[in-house]
Parts: sequence; structure tokens; C-alpha cells
Amino acid sequence: MKKNLILLHCIILAGLIGTVSVSCSNDNDVNISDDDSKETVATDMNTRQDYDSISVDFSLLNVEGQAVTTFKEGEQIIFRLTVTNTTEKVIYQSPKSIVGEDMFQVFSNGNIIGRPWDFLEIWGLPICFAPHKDYVYKCPWQGQVIDSEKENYEDFPVPSSGVVFIKKQDRQPLPVGSYYTEFKFILNEENVITCHKDFCIIAK
Repeated sequence: MKKNLILLHCIILAGLIGTVSVSCSNDNDVNISDDDSKETVATDMNTRQDYDSISVDFSLLNVEGQAVTTFKEGEQIIFRLTVTNTTEKVIYQSPKSIVGEDMFQVFSNGNIIGRPWDFLEIWGLPICFAPHKDYVYKCPWQGQVIDSEKENYEDFPVPSSGVVFIKKQDRQPLPVGSYYTEFKFILNEENVITCHKDFCIIAK
């Protein structure tokens, strides 16, 4: 029923396709470009960035939901990307253009450590980004493991982002050290957005 309603909504609003226009970013965690030669250089530590028609917020959260970049050894790390349509029109976007194999990928000293999910359940329909609504992509580093022998992924409640992160094997806590997470995605097949966040794990 939910799928049918969203499909009907997309068809009715097919003439209202929005565009993403670019303004300069002042954030060193979210960069945007419309080609390889125009990627924005960031200058400060704010997380959320507005690009005229969309707002992008990439954060690392602790279990209290606070955006932080320092975690104690063994502490949960929650990766969260929020995309908001700031226009009065619907923007259509394929989930596959946002969620790629590198989403929430963690690195240390240039080496890939891993990512907090194993595979995805993605709706094939484009997401209808409604005006002034948040679309959240979120996955914790530890926990929320799915038993593939007992669970039917199609029965999962699909969030508004159109994506369910599936974890078949739990992740070990990251050891003490310096890390960063970085990934890219494309909005409306023309604007490349790079999300980057440095963080560290300290001893208890």
C-alpha cells in the first residue's frame, strides 16, 4: 500500500522536477561540484551546508544523539547523512545515486578499515523529496545485526530515504587512533557532493 501511494505521488507530481543549483560551501565536511574541476574548498567546521535548493548534513553521533568527532574506545559511532529539500517543489532522486559502496566508509592512514553495513535494500522507485522535509540515511558502527535466516528483508519498514542498511556481521570496536570517513554521491545526475569527517578514538 505504501509503495502504491508513493508511486502515485511521483506520477502526479512528475511535472514538478526540481533542480539543484550550487552556491559556495563554507564547510570542510561537505563539498559540492558540478564537474571535476569545480569542487568547492571548505573553510570551517559547520556540518550542515545549504546549496540554494538542498541542504546536506553529514554527522557522526554518539548514543545520546550528539554530533561529535571524539569517541571513547568501545563507544558507539552512528553515521548520519541528512538531505533536505529547501524549495517549494518536489525533487526526484534515485536512492542508488546517493547510496554507493563507499557510503560511510572508514579509513585510517589512507587504508580502508571498513563500513558499518554489508548490503542494502533499496526501492527501485525514485525518492520524491518533498518540500522542506528531511531524508535521513543512518547506520551505527556496532549492533543492529540482522539474522538472514529468520528475517524477510521485504517486510522491513522502509524509511523515507528509500534505503535499509543490512548488517549480517557485527563490527569490532575501532581501536584507539585517528580515522576519517569519506564518500561521494550525486544529486540530479550533475552535482557531486563529497562528505568527509575526521574523528578519533581515545582510551577510556
